[in-house]
Amino acid sequence: MKTEEKIEALVTRLFELGQTINTHHGYPAPVLHPGATETEIKDAERILGKSFPPSYVSFLRLHNGFERFWGDFWLVGASGPHSRRAFDFIRVLIAIDTEARKLLDEQAIQKFEKSGGFYLPNHLIFGPNFSRAAFLYDRKSLRKDGEMDVVHWAQDASRCPRYPSFVAMLEAAVKDREGELSKLKRARPRASKGGRRTG
Repeated sequence: MKTEEKIEALVTRLFELGQTINTHHGYPAPVLHPGATETEIKDAERILGKSFPPSYVSFLRLHNGFERFWGDFWLVGASGPHSRRAFDFIRVLIAIDTEARKLLDEQAIQKFEKSGGFYLPNHLIFGPNFSRAAFLYDRKSLRKDGEMDVVHWAQDASRCPRYPSFVAMLEAAVKDREGELSKLKRARPRASKGGRRTG
């Protein structure tokens, strides 16, 4: 299966799972947007100041963002009000981290990152939860094919879960959500659906 096909299959499954789980809990429904154009993707990279890995570009060609793809987390799109909201929050996260480490020189920041920390201005945030956590691409792990490790960063976490790729992160999300749905079915066999897919 090609990467784009695999991404579409995983994203579709996450949307289906999110419909059922979020409706059960009374949470806002997931929203999966139609694909972005090449121009919109380039504009988003300019706004973020970094290039997306090929796998995320594939995702954006399929879907211009995915609201609440895994709990409160979003996958940022390339355009539209939902994307601008995510861009604004990402800027806030980066500003907070920059301010918190403003007394560190470049050598100290490098030492902090080598010890396992993440100085957010150095990385590409693509999955905010509009609180104190986000999924980001670890730019220290940049490979020849343009791909990078994905890190589930949290402001107060001593260790951050890491995935070898965007696809691996989606697979972990599906596994987690399927486990959650299984628990709901055992507790309440009949779950209803809700949500919307735009476009």
